[in-house]
Amino acid sequence: MEVNCAALPETLLESELFGHVRGAVTGAIQDRAGRFEVADGGTLFLDEIADVSPMTQAKLLRAVQSRAFERVGDTRTRLVNVRLIVATNRDLQQSVRDGKFREDLSFRIKVFPIEMPPLRLHLDDLPGLLDLLLERFREQTGKGIRGLDASARRAIQDYCWPGNVRELENAIEFAFVTCQGAEITMADLPHDIRQFEVRRATCAERQRRQQAARSDRTPRDVLGSAADLSRLLAECGWNKAEVARRLGVSRTLVWKWMKKHGMPLRG
Repeated sequence: MEVNCAALPETLLESELFGHVRGAVTGAIQDRAGRFEVADGGTLFLDEIADVSPMTQAKLLRAVQSRAFERVGDTRTRLVNVRLIVATNRDLQQSVRDGKFREDLSFRIKVFPIEMPPLRLHLDDLPGLLDLLLERFREQTGKGIRGLDASARRAIQDYCWPGNVRELENAIEFAFVTCQGAEITMADLPHDIRQFEVRRATCAERQRRQQAARSDRTPRDVLGSAADLSRLLAECGWNKAEVARRLGVSRTLVWKWMKKHGMPLRG
């Protein structure tokens, strides 16, 4: 049995979880059992647990800890035996630090935590996911798209996927709508992925040019004359590491340039 905690306002969520008696809430024309009661002896899955209000968190804490609760508007305590599974897409510990989630409740529900890593951390699964999604949308659309060309596949591989597998699924579905050929190209991919690829290529080109410019510079270009280096050493208290940091070079290069000009290693 499943409850999406983010989809219901606080008053309705409490009634959904614990039930209510007739007249306890607007529209309650008869007694109604909540999900905890219905799931007695089974499993209850609470999705988006981090979105539960502080008041409902307090009631959840009691239900989890003592397996006891009352229906809304009732005084009779009911006991249940429910296996609870919860999920959230947020950092629950950060929510605790921010004061948005009860620390004692987080301890109670964190019995056997399973962390699902974001897609960007297990990109080895991308080829298999792509094959699965391609096959699914071929069946749904009837299009004979074989796959992705090299540029589109590289863009898929390089993208950071903040929306994880759902975003990947939407991207392939989008490509099936726009693709008119046998292979998905860069032009068929969503705007965010194309723009990411352009920014990545621009950044790579900028880094290449900067590296090329640095490689063309001589020690004199970087360190200046012996007098320039001497003045900088004096400013830094003859700390060669600080001089190297300011100039963006290695300490070894500073030391070699000093030795070449016969400068003392200490001021």
